[in-house]
Amino acid sequence: MLFFQNYSNLYPPNKTLCALSLTYQTTALLQQHQLQSDDLIVIIMGGNDVLWNTNITDKMLDEIVLTQENNINRLINSNAQRIVIGNLPDVSMIPMAKEKVMLSNKKIKIYNEKLKLMIEKVNHKYYQTVKLYDIYALF
Repeated sequence: MLFFQNYSNLYPPNKTLCALSLTYQTTALLQQHQLQSDDLIVIIMGGNDVLWNTNITDKMLDEIVLTQENNINRLINSNAQRIVIGNLPDVSMIPMAKEKVMLSNKKIKIYNEKLKLMIEKVNHKYYQTVKLYDIYALF
């Protein structure tokens, strides 16, 4: 989900993996608003995207992170200079998820590491524009 500070608006996600939704949301934001350098953009993905997709592969996680990187680059190239992206939470905290936790948490840890590396790559190119909000560590 993409949150945009100046309009308090949530660009509606579809029911696919977040990367597709993020592309839609980024496109909608860029079509509807002229970004200013002091705008704050927050990007989050829920653990359900991994928890309930039992067939998710490492390659799919790579594609999700690449799509996120492409959308972050689009935002930065459109004048965004303050982006916060949250990683995935520990889904073992969800009572109804107990049966799927082992596989899901393994995939979440892989995703979170890939996301961290992508953010480091983007920040190397764009000088610390993107900040990681470590949701996993909070719980």
